[in-house]
Amino acid sequence: MKPYDYSAQAKHYDILESSPAVKSFNRVLDKLLRKYRAKAVLDIACGTGTQAIYLGKRGY
Repeated sequence: MKPYDYSAQAKHYDILESSPAVKSFNRVLDKLLRKYRAKAVLDIACGTGTQAIYLGKRGY
């Protein structure tokens, strides 16, 4: 089986991830993690790491 190159889709996926709705979701996620005093998170979702990068910049 030939490996699939996802790089072409990734740049379009990042455009969707930069929408205001995703930015709002990231803020809510951060608020919940702080409420429950989370010190670390494990990103096991599919995507290009938008939430992981956002949370990493906030110290998780």
